[in-house]
Amino acid sequence: MLARLSVVALLLALAPVPATGQAHKPPSGMDTYLFGIVRTGHVAPAPAAEAKTLQEGHLRNMERMADEGLLVGAGPLRDAGDYRGIFIFKADRREDVEKRVQDDPLIRSGRLVLELLPWWGPEKIGERYFAAKRHDPVAPDRMVAYQLAFLKAGPNRKPDVDPETEKIQAGHMAHIQKMAEAGQLVAAGPFLEEGTLRGVFVFKLDSVQQAREIASQDPAVQAGRLVLETFEWFVAEGVLPQPAPAPR
Repeated sequence: MLARLSVVALLLALAPVPATGQAHKPPSGMDTYLFGIVRTGHVAPAPAAEAKTLQEGHLRNMERMADEGLLVGAGPLRDAGDYRGIFIFKADRREDVEKRVQDDPLIRSGRLVLELLPWWGPEKIGERYFAAKRHDPVAPDRMVAYQLAFLKAGPNRKPDVDPETEKIQAGHMAHIQKMAEAGQLVAAGPFLEEGTLRGVFVFKLDSVQQAREIASQDPAVQAGRLVLETFEWFVAEGVLPQPAPAPR
């Protein structure tokens, strides 16, 4: 039953979101977060000693935000160009996050740039991780490799609804259900602001190549309504939901 409910939540999460100005209430099984995309800034790298101090301050600020309940998930991206990592925040007010992240010396100095996007994702992100930390505060984090796919607006994306786009959307939703029921998809959800970035898939597979091949079977990708960017993302065990068991 839980696996089936999570599939339904994923399907609803990538359905069209309310227009700007309407209430953004997530569907059952989902919650609203701020999805933070960390990129390399345009400031020259610091000398080794200064870089070490900046990195230490960066990690301390992450710990403070986690202790305050603002930061519920974070981790680096590998081989992702200017993309450096992902933050997931849970906050009632965007201003609270924007203020706190300016305490990060790497962001304050311009060496890192953070973009914040409202996002619907699975509810209870981070809860298993923080429960384990309360039980054993000194236990080291075990980082787990996931595959993250950004869904971007493609060259053939158009706002008009017609029989063709409805057919593509139906196929898109069916493909999400198929991936979730196969135990391949850990999390998915749309960004709630209009822009190039439309949504996110997070997979637990063997490789980025495998995730790309599976996601590329999406009819919306094949039709050019969406395009993919895929990366390896490392997150502490317990932060993300466990995938539904694959059918036997």
